[in-house]
Amino acid sequence: MDVLRVKLILLELQSKQYIKSEVTHTFFSKGEPVFSIGFSRPLNAFLIYHFMDQQTKMYELIDEAAEAITQMITIQTAE
Repeated sequence: MDVLRVKLILLELQSKQYIKSEVTHTFFSKGEPVFSIGFSRPLNAFLIYHFMDQQTKMYELIDEAAEAITQMITIQTAE
């Protein structure tokens, strides 16, 4: 998945149509969840939750979030 596709997913999460909803996208590898992404309106930031280490990272800029997600996808596909 390229950075442009990831940015489109992030823009969708940030969309005003979801202003009263909490929407996440979860990425799986071999049937297991690897990480999920969502957008926090109160924080005005993208949140990426990594299932393995149970850590959440926050990104205020879409470019930074997209790059982090692209790197995680690249690592997962290399394993």
